[in-house]
Amino acid sequence: MKIQEFGEIKGNEKIQLSSFAKSFCLQTFYFGVAALTASASEKEFFSPLGIAFCSGVNRKYSLFSCFGAMLGYIVTNEYLSAFRYVMSLILVYILKAYINSLPHVRDKNFIFPLISLFSTASTGAVMLFTAPFNSRQLFFRTAEALFSFGSAYFITVAFKSLAKFKNKENITKREMTSAVISVMLFVFSASRVTFFGIRPSNVFCSFIILCAAYLFKEAGGAIIGTGASLGFSFTGVSEALVFCYSVSGLFSGLFSYSGKMLCAMAYIFSYGAAFLFFGGTADDLSPLIETALASLAFIVTPQTFFTSLRESYSFSSFSEDQIALKDIMLLKLKMAKTAVSDMSDSVSRVSDLLKENGSPDQTGVYLRVRDKVCSDCAVFEKCWRTGLSMTINEYDRVIDTIRKTGSITPSCAPVTLQNKCIRIMSLCDSFNKNYSAYCARLGAEGKIEEMRKITTDQFDTVCNMIDDLLCNFQNDITPKASKSVIIKNALEDIGVSAFVSCYEDTEEHTFINLTVKADCAVPKEEIKGCLEETVEKYLAEPVIIKNKEEKILIFWEYPAFAIDCNYFQISSDGGDICGDCFDSFYDGKGNFIAVLSDGMGTGSRAAIDGAMASSLFSKLIISGFSFPCALRLVNSAMLVKSREESLATLDILKINLYNGQAGFYKAGATVSLMKRMGKVSEIKKSAMPIGILRQPEFATIRGNVKSGDLLVIMSDGATDSNISEIKSYIAENSADEDLAQKLCALARAKSKQKPDDITVATVKIKPNI
Repeated sequence: MKIQEFGEIKGNEKIQLSSFAKSFCLQTFYFGVAALTASASEKEFFSPLGIAFCSGVNRKYSLFSCFGAMLGYIVTNEYLSAFRYVMSLILVYILKAYINSLPHVRDKNFIFPLISLFSTASTGAVMLFTAPFNSRQLFFRTAEALFSFGSAYFITVAFKSLAKFKNKENITKREMTSAVISVMLFVFSASRVTFFGIRPSNVFCSFIILCAAYLFKEAGGAIIGTGASLGFSFTGVSEALVFCYSVSGLFSGLFSYSGKMLCAMAYIFSYGAAFLFFGGTADDLSPLIETALASLAFIVTPQTFFTSLRESYSFSSFSEDQIALKDIMLLKLKMAKTAVSDMSDSVSRVSDLLKENGSPDQTGVYLRVRDKVCSDCAVFEKCWRTGLSMTINEYDRVIDTIRKTGSITPSCAPVTLQNKCIRIMSLCDSFNKNYSAYCARLGAEGKIEEMRKITTDQFDTVCNMIDDLLCNFQNDITPKASKSVIIKNALEDIGVSAFVSCYEDTEEHTFINLTVKADCAVPKEEIKGCLEETVEKYLAEPVIIKNKEEKILIFWEYPAFAIDCNYFQISSDGGDICGDCFDSFYDGKGNFIAVLSDGMGTGSRAAIDGAMASSLFSKLIISGFSFPCALRLVNSAMLVKSREESLATLDILKINLYNGQAGFYKAGATVSLMKRMGKVSEIKKSAMPIGILRQPEFATIRGNVKSGDLLVIMSDGATDSNISEIKSYIAENSADEDLAQKLCALARAKSKQKPDDITVATVKIKPNI
């Protein structure tokens, strides 16, 4: 038994009625537009727009469009011309119905314009053959057929671009141009409609020219303005108005670089000047009023409207090239990852094989001693053939003695060997030399094996780096090619030539990377202002990466949280060199990162280790690599940088300034503290420092921070004192501006052990106002 909820049938009926009403309204709209275009008879016996519209319109609206165009032709034309155009429309409908049954042909852009051309030309030819030959009529019929073909083409492409726009697909230059021309054709059709002396078609035409000038600069304004002038010339409008659109379109485009207001003002003044110059009079000021209305409408139009148009418009070749480039790059990265992974496996396999077959052992020592001392001895047969097992046992005892005492002498050799060997002195010398060489080879093999392992780890780390890049391209970021083009053009307007990449993360925050020449003279503040105006979002201060030839500016959307970070250091001996190193930065992806590294020991040696660890890690993170990958790379560098043991701790704090997600990443680091709502809690987790193990790992603690929270990270020199006293001091004095300095002084005063380097960093979370 089916259960039906109360009111379900009525709801369905309402939906069906709504769909029917929507379809009826659309059919009525196309009926009216078709009637309007058919009634636009620009010259005698020249009215092809109705036929062109019915040819180019979507096939589900063809029937009502043909009925509307028939009505328009019947009302506005004398009976013979009306009959001819009605027959053309019938021919259009029949041919479209046939073409729509051919799926492989109906989607071609040129098919329906050809239908319009054939329908207009065939009925026009009949009219020519039924009347005396007239060259003027022949010219008009030919021009009419060609005009019908061109108009139908633009209308066909415009409807397809409208469908792409609804689906949020990029619109090409050709499609955008066709859509604008189609709109202008409809405007020309309504040029005779007036309200209190004002022509809405002229107002709308000026609005389109202003939009084209603002979006596409002087080229767009001049082209659309000239097209409007030519179109209105067919409507019988005075020449004083015809040339005004060309002049004002050009000048508004020239001033469009300075914003909407100057663009509109340039259009008004240039239109007025052209109007007076080409014969306009004070008796009819309606054209100037129409221009003022259009400019006002343009100024009050929201900027988001123009931004959406810019994003929808892009060159198709550019979009396809961008997609192809991304695919090629991803393929190359995958191939590189596979190649590096194979190299790592090959090194491991060959290393194991050589270890099995070529490693030094004691047997080699015995054989070299035999060849050097015993090969030409008179008792060789007795020792190495009949008494082989006994000789090997004696040699084993010799090796044991060398291991214990460091060398062998004839008096320390086994008694049985002393009694039978006639070259005991030479035998002992040979054992000492060959065993020393054997030990040296063992040590070298150990070093080589360690280097092989480190090299293999490096290959694995490179694979991880490539994996990070692949994840960024495939999952974490969404490229915005159309915005990149818009930004690039806007920067060129202020004199900045840059390679631009714009993308969004999974939460739709905007990030912009600019690569400019190192000697770029435009201040970053001016660049930032241009970007904010273009993308209509507030941006934070950029992260800048420099080299000798160029610099990269990473702009990121203004975050919800702000950070107030301070740190203070005290060296173990009170000097200038501290073994701890602290760094804090923004990674350009919405994250604040603080890095504290404590090198082994104190003084300059510890400072070198700490600075190397923190600086390398910071650079890798800014470059876009993950924390585990950066940790392994820094660890490898620490392992191979010198013969002596070299290690350092890493204490990392990462805060996402958009959503407050935070994480502590500790490698040998001491406890950190967090104060929230008056309560101070400890954050600690143990892990080995870097520079010891080949494959280190972070001990990670994750959570969320809120506005008003205080985080404190310290080196172990601070926590050697009583941690409870530090917590109490933070609870009572967290508002102090010099809290980090006071905590350092407190830790030094309370230190119970030998003085160590002390570093304290305080991170306060606050709203980004």
